[in-house]
Amino acid sequence: MELKDVMKELESMPKETLVFKVIKGKKQPYLQWSENGKTKSKYVKQSDREQVFKRFERKNELKTIYNDLVDKLLEDYHGEYYVSDVEKPYGVNYNVSEQLISQKDSVGIYSVERNYINSKKYHDIFSSLPLSHEVQERLYIEAGRLLEYVDGKNSEHMIAISSRTGKLIVDNLNREGCCDHTSFTADEYKKIQECEDSIIVLHNHSSNGRPSARDIISYANDEKVRLSLILCHTGIVYALCNANKNIEQIYEDILEREKERWNDITIAKIYATNDLYRLNDKLGKNQKLFEMRRF
Repeated sequence: MELKDVMKELESMPKETLVFKVIKGKKQPYLQWSENGKTKSKYVKQSDREQVFKRFERKNELKTIYNDLVDKLLEDYHGEYYVSDVEKPYGVNYNVSEQLISQKDSVGIYSVERNYINSKKYHDIFSSLPLSHEVQERLYIEAGRLLEYVDGKNSEHMIAISSRTGKLIVDNLNREGCCDHTSFTADEYKKIQECEDSIIVLHNHSSNGRPSARDIISYANDEKVRLSLILCHTGIVYALCNANKNIEQIYEDILEREKERWNDITIAKIYATNDLYRLNDKLGKNQKLFEMRRF
């Protein structure tokens, strides 16, 4: 079996887990799942047991096949930082310059590359995206507004716009950001849910790193998001434009492997993200876990 076929069949498998409880001295089978943060369970009737047991037996077989296939794809691991195909420049036509963000007197480690970001090169990145001209221009302006705000700061912030009109939906520039992640509050996200259009999300990486596993999973899990752009302070732009809905579980499986190798969860997450990129490159064109462009 190919990995794509295993993943497809696993997706059709029961999401519950099979557990056994001791009732009056006898082990009885139950289906168990989580719902709204609470654990729920359902007794498996005698008449249903053969069918339920066969489903879970097949699910365990598929998990074994899945793990073997992933291990084989990642067997050439040597511990180095992996530069994936999706991190390589996508290719954009460039020309003369125009102003986007202001010049500042001081320059530091988290300062944006103003000369490049103020060039037409940077503008042409947004012009190359498969969007209407109006939305392309709004994205370019909002990117400038975001980078102007975070220039010199070690913090991440986020903006959401309509993918149809380019209209600003919400941003989180009104509060202090964190150095390694950003998100919307419940009230901010409510504005996104109230928008009838799909949205485009922009956020910055002051560390200039590639999209994290969290970035990719968040994109995959939110059907409202059409496109997710990550703006590095160097001027590099990453565009997430497609992702497998199962990528969170795939990442968690990889992370469990790395946690067995490392005592430090932070290091385990770094290597798990590395593996996620490597695995994505190993898969065929129609099997990719996520699609990304680097501009």
